[in-house]
Amino acid sequence: MNFLIAQLSTSAGIRAPLSRLADQVFLDLAAEIEARGATRKVAVDMFGLTLRS
Repeated sequence: MNFLIAQLSTSAGIRAPLSRLADQVFLDLAAEIEARGATRKVAVDMFGLTLRS
């Protein structure tokens, strides 16, 4: 996903500010996973992350 956003942000030869887009996609995806009944721990494990204690 980040690779695609990086390609889009530089495709016209200029750097477009798309980092917020990547963050928003990640947050929306995590929220949808949780809304479908997965615990937060399962959701972060799917992305290879860990929860802070």
